[in-house]
Amino acid sequence: MNFNETYKKQMDNFCDENITASANDILLKAKSAEAPSESRIIEFKPKKKAKKFTAFIAAAVACSMVASVTALAATGVLGQWIDQIFGDKVTSEIVDKGYLYEINQSKEDENFRIDLIAVTGDSSTPKLLFDVYLNKEDMVKATDKILLHAYILPEEKMENEIDDYAPSMGIGVKDENAEGLYHVLMDGPMVWLTGGNEVMVKVSNVILNPTTEGTGIEDAGVVSDYNGKECNDWIAADLRYTFTPSVSDFHPISDIIYDEGISFNHNGISYNLTRGEYGVYASMLSFEYDYLGTEFAQGETEYEKLEEKLHENWRSFIKDVTLIVDGTEYKVNDKETEMGYTYCNPETKHCNTLPYFPSFEYKSAQSIVLKHGDTSYTLKDGADIPGREVNVEAKEITIGETTAPVEEILQ
Repeated sequence: MNFNETYKKQMDNFCDENITASANDILLKAKSAEAPSESRIIEFKPKKKAKKFTAFIAAAVACSMVASVTALAATGVLGQWIDQIFGDKVTSEIVDKGYLYEINQSKEDENFRIDLIAVTGDSSTPKLLFDVYLNKEDMVKATDKILLHAYILPEEKMENEIDDYAPSMGIGVKDENAEGLYHVLMDGPMVWLTGGNEVMVKVSNVILNPTTEGTGIEDAGVVSDYNGKECNDWIAADLRYTFTPSVSDFHPISDIIYDEGISFNHNGISYNLTRGEYGVYASMLSFEYDYLGTEFAQGETEYEKLEEKLHENWRSFIKDVTLIVDGTEYKVNDKETEMGYTYCNPETKHCNTLPYFPSFEYKSAQSIVLKHGDTSYTLKDGADIPGREVNVEAKEITIGETTAPVEEILQ
């Protein structure tokens, strides 16, 4: 008997012995209950040992057998669960506001059962919630952490153009209350998840005990196996899920297109602000520039010969940019991936980059100023902005011979 069958049998026995309420009773109770007290909420804290279930809602969750999250969503405590498992208060608050698209699809192969529970987040940073069960006992005993790879594309692109895209990735948090279970909260591509069309998710790899090297994710960390050696076991999978979320399932952002004229000169290059996406997780600004014929390029036309110098100049510029919101100063997020790498089209020599600043309440802000050195521009003065607010549209852009979602190319 494999892990899933053993676990199911144990939980079925528990429910038979302890729960007399019907499924309808449970749903009615959940809908009619006011905000549950701590004594009625299951504790899914991964650092704690398993404990006896005594509360009504805890028992209802245990008997749901749909990765437990469905019942949590029904009782209104899914947000608390996300906070406790992942320490993600922002996503927790988004879920509590009702921005959630429940999927609850379960797929399985000889190595894993993987449940795609739901998508949430804001419309510029959608997130997917997975539960991953390891099916083999030896894998369970030897695994402390996992890394999930998943391609997220329309079905046609999944079948014909998958090699043109990179997978999304998410670290799995081990659940100490259920052996062999890992929870994953993964960032997904806005271009496909918020476009209102059907999307396919293909889980392509599960990496056991990932190390930073080779995973493509900064905070994978270094985890050793039980023999004291670094382990980086890649296990291929092909588990697919299809669903159709809409942009209304995600927390809205403020997306502003700026008119021409917001430009900063740094070492002979003019960086022009074209867009701002002010979301719940971060504030993303979009800059464009050209290097042909500039003082910086000094007559050089080949992008490959200037690439590193262009990036160094961008870094020295963006580090000194300040976003001032109602008197509070924000600097660019200092992770390499969030400072924005400068990308250029080798043919047109047109370049762009997307730096990330901390999030703030754009709608309620009265004054927003963007400043570099002695140059500053007002991005918001009450209701006045030097541009226009638009609805977020999912679209692709092409740079050279590479076609990919905008956030994958410019992130």
